[in-house]
This record gives sequence, structure tokens and C-alpha cells, in this order.
Amino acid sequence: MKILITGIGIVGKSTLRRQLVQLFRSLQWPVAHFDADNFITTRHPIDRDCAEPKTFAEGTFYFIEDVHGTGGGAREPLEKYDLIIYVQASLITHSLFLISRGWQWYKNGNYDFDQQTGWKGTAQRSDWRNLIPIVKNCLRILIRRQVWIDQDHSALSKARTIKVLAHWTPDGPEFSLLPTLNKTI
Repeated sequence: MKILITGIGIVGKSTLRRQLVQLFRSLQWPVAHFDADNFITTRHPIDRDCAEPKTFAEGTFYFIEDVHGTGGGAREPLEKYDLIIYVQASLITHSLFLISRGWQWYKNGNYDFDQQTGWKGTAQRSDWRNLIPIVKNCLRILIRRQVWIDQDHSALSKARTIKVLAHWTPDGPEFSLLPTLNKTI
């Protein structure tokens, strides 16, 4: 079963993917996962085996995380997925996620990863020269978020979708299910 995890940037998609992979592994169900951002480094221990599947075996659950899943840069068209999980956060929660991420970006000296161009920033830890670009990037995301969400909802209007709401906690995102965007699952 191919399952797309998508949503706008910095709403907890990777955390949800990892939690689902851990759950399925604890149940001893066959599972594989992939982050379409293609990060060069392993960002979390669970991501050690995170790789793009070459084939899709019957009876295996495949969680594909793709921030561009609903748009032009998608790895695969929406029709190729058996199920889509759309992760969304309230404006306040998204702001808190961005503050946390912005702080991590500042401490690491890199921000705003892009598949084609890689990381932006000076690559110097805690470099003050990254502060203004990081703040600008976070504000740009907050200003554009509703437009992106509306575009995603429009693209998903005919797809089998489960909507998940991310909540900020000091220990990382938590998730709750919301009514489906459209079709009954």
C-alpha cells in the first residue's frame, strides 16, 4: 500500500512518518519509508533505512513523505497513492514549529533546504549573518501558508485523504485525526 504524507513545510510530516514506521514495525508489519526531500545526511536514527523504493511489493506499507506531493514537483501523481495523509497545523502551532526550526537553523548555520540547491546559509554555527534571512524565510512561510493550504486542498479534492492536525508540544509534535477532506475512507 502506497501512502503519501504531505502538507506545507514545517508542520510535522517527518515526525508523523517516523511515528507510523515505528508503530508498523512494532506490530511486525512490513513497512518502508522515503522522504522525497532527499536529505544528504541522516536527520534521525529511524531514517537510516529511508530510501526511495525501486519496486513496490504487495503486502508492504510504503510511507512516502513529499512536501510537493500535491503540486508540480511531486515524486508521483496523486492517483498512484492508495491513501494520502495531509498534515496541517493551526497558525499558532505552525508559528511555534517555525520558531523551533528557526532556532535549529541558526544553531546549525543552515536553513531552508531545497532539493536542487541544497541548504542556504553560511554553514557557520550560530552565525548572526543567518538571523535576518531565517526570520525572513519564516515570515514568508507564515504569510503564504494559507494560499498553499488552499492549493493543496483543491488538489486533494478528489483523492482519498485523511487530514491530520499537528499540535506543538515541548517534546515535539503530537497528532490528531480530523474528518476527511473529501472521500470516506
